[in-house]
Amino acid sequence: RLPSALGGIVSIPLCYILGARLFDRTTALLFAALFATALFPIHFAQDARPYGTLMPLILWSCISWTYVHEGLL
Repeated sequence: RLPSALGGIVSIPLCYILGARLFDRTTALLFAALFATALFPIHFAQDARPYGTLMPLILWSCISWTYVHEGLL
């Protein structure tokens, strides 16, 4: 369960980074707060399945996509 829990914890700052890349800091903070209190991410972070470890990977790929879309990578 530790990898899923760590994935859930790491996902919160990644939500903020993605929100800041796409919108402004206030929206990013709201997005991270909603993600941190939503039921499904909490459930997936407590489960022993690989869904909790996929959350930060999906968020990281979305952040990377924003850089590719801007032509920075």
